[in-house]
Amino acid sequence: MKAWIKQRLQALPLELMNRAAAGRAALRDLEYGRAERQKLDLYLLPVAQQSKGTVLYIHGGYWDSGDKRDYPFMADALLSLGFNVAVMNYRLAPANIFPDFVTDAALAVRWLSENLPRFGVNKPLFVIGHSAGAHITALLCCTPVYMAQVGSSRDGIAGAVCMAGPHDFLDWLPTDPRMQLALGPPTQWRDTQPVLVADGLNPPLLILHGMRDTVCTPLHAPALHGAITKRSGQAEYIWYERLDHYTMVGAFSRIARWLEPRVVRDVQRFLTAQLERLGGKLAFEQRRAAACQHVLRQFQTQILSFVSVTLDAGADDLRTVGSRDATLER
Repeated sequence: MKAWIKQRLQALPLELMNRAAAGRAALRDLEYGRAERQKLDLYLLPVAQQSKGTVLYIHGGYWDSGDKRDYPFMADALLSLGFNVAVMNYRLAPANIFPDFVTDAALAVRWLSENLPRFGVNKPLFVIGHSAGAHITALLCCTPVYMAQVGSSRDGIAGAVCMAGPHDFLDWLPTDPRMQLALGPPTQWRDTQPVLVADGLNPPLLILHGMRDTVCTPLHAPALHGAITKRSGQAEYIWYERLDHYTMVGAFSRIARWLEPRVVRDVQRFLTAQLERLGGKLAFEQRRAAACQHVLRQFQTQILSFVSVTLDAGADDLRTVGSRDATLER
């Protein structure tokens, strides 16, 4: 009976998952670029409820489908954890091919970094992606290229979560025409592989995958983890025995969270750990700045003292010379 219920939940349309979410108001269709799909919806916590930060969510859909309007349930889950949420659209294949959608994510991150203060938000920014969105998230974090291309830096990303994403599929590409339409000619396929571009300087990364995923095998998670940690980067991965490709993201919905309650808890734990890390880093930087200011003040005091003594000695010398000149004149 339980298996039958699970099958029915897997088939539930997104509308039902969104209907189960609390009614959450959003600022719709904020433009982070000029193209039609370069827009995002911003869900803000009430003013009285202080936010912990902001999460940018990047949807999946094989790089050629999906829409931000399908994910109020994701915003609802992350809002309940104390985070503001931005859900973005990006340009889709086949009209747009790699790296257009990664560039769009970089533009959205830059836009949020620059514009969140206008909404009274000045807290850390995180990125979470599912499926193709996880692939985009990984590329955004694992190499500095895409943020640099939009005049920004991945250092502005406090941490990221990749769920059920393809990260190591170079051997798979030649057999998948749909994927080829999205990722372009073979000359750039290596650049599409997070495992090949990871430099170990990424923001902390949490990689989540369902063991029953037949769309994107769970081996992608340890592959990306290994590529990052081999270069001394920060990453961890978690497998969920009962989840597949779709219930991985569905587990954020109120009506399907029971399938694997650990997913939301693991994401919350990861985000909290990054906030604590940033808090410790901020405190260290504040102490270092205070120490530097103390040393600078001491140096300035010594310089002023030296200048004062030098000027006094110079004045004495001038008086002595003046007195000698006056004596000679007489």
